[in-house]
Amino acid sequence: MSLTAAAAALTGCASAPTQAKAVDAVLSDAAERDEAFEATLRVLDQHPEYVDELYVKTRDHHRKTMHRLLEDTTRDLETAMHADAVAVLLAQDPAALEQVMISTVDASKGVPAARLAIARAILRRSQQTAGIMTDLPPAVEATLIAAIAAIEKKPKSRDAMLAAMRQSADRLAEILKGDPQTTATLTDALVHSGAVNADLVKETAKRLAGERGK
Repeated sequence: MSLTAAAAALTGCASAPTQAKAVDAVLSDAAERDEAFEATLRVLDQHPEYVDELYVKTRDHHRKTMHRLLEDTTRDLETAMHADAVAVLLAQDPAALEQVMISTVDASKGVPAARLAIARAILRRSQQTAGIMTDLPPAVEATLIAAIAAIEKKPKSRDAMLAAMRQSADRLAEILKGDPQTTATLTDALVHSGAVNADLVKETAKRLAGERGK
């Protein structure tokens, strides 16, 4: 059946099953299928509102096709060009972006390769990620508390944290200098854990006090 004949069938009073048979006859042939797709897409390009209707119809009533479209789209996201296009759309819809990130993290919980992919992405954009996280103070507190708890169970990550602390010692000192309560709390914890000798702490405090008095 030619594309013209199929179109004629579709414009008649035929039922959906009958129309489906006419369309199937066209799509079963590669050349006819390509012609039919091209003609349909040209119309959709001219009428974006038809695309919206088609999307809703597919999403609500044709789950197999919708899932296949999502699978194909996901594979294309390996390419920066396609990923960037989707990212721009998500950035313009914060609610959708937040849900996608939550769902992605949840779905990756038991998938090691996915977890590593997320970690590598954070590593590749560490400055930007840190900047975004610090836009929301509760996120800083919650993430640091959770990270410290997780790091306790992972020796290599603990070593990495300690290395970061050594490299950022001056910055950490400046932050702690403005909060004596936190400094005292940390000092008490170090003494009680046996990591630091109490007498050494007292001697250091006296020495520093003497230096400041000169």
